[in-house]
Amino acid sequence: MAKEKLYYSIREVADMFNINQSNLRFWEKEFKQLKPRRNDKGTRFYTKENIRTVKTIIYLIEEQKLTLEGVRMRLNEKKNVVEKQQEVVERLTKVRAELKVMISSLGKPDGISELDFIDEAEYLAYNPNLTKSVEEEIEPETKPQESVPDKVKNTSESTSGASQLDLFS
Repeated sequence: MAKEKLYYSIREVADMFNINQSNLRFWEKEFKQLKPRRNDKGTRFYTKENIRTVKTIIYLIEEQKLTLEGVRMRLNEKKNVVEKQQEVVERLTKVRAELKVMISSLGKPDGISELDFIDEAEYLAYNPNLTKSVEEEIEPETKPQESVPDKVKNTSESTSGASQLDLFS
């Protein structure tokens, strides 16, 4: 089992989020919450907490469309609110991906992508067997059914000599 790293370089963090290293350096100046450790040579070392802060900044800029001032204000608010929103978005993204997999495994009609809305008429046109199976389920209930003795009586008359028990075995 591989050990998790305690510190990450600026290059590793930039690669994690597919951003430029210059963004990270800029954000260090803009947001007091982002302060990676430095060695004697000035090399930056990001902790897990720093990485969570970077993730939050990216979320607020890209998903929430906040300005730098807006991000600064949100970072100063209670952290839990922003982190919970991030978690909800991540969970919903995962659920959406799972739903896409389920839909594709069910076999969807051509031309319908992702989670597009399908109205009933379109679906029935695509799957006419659904209408037939529903009608077959409804029809027997609406038709008057013969009783079992009537069926046996009719059948025994036409089989000339076969007993009623022979018909059911």
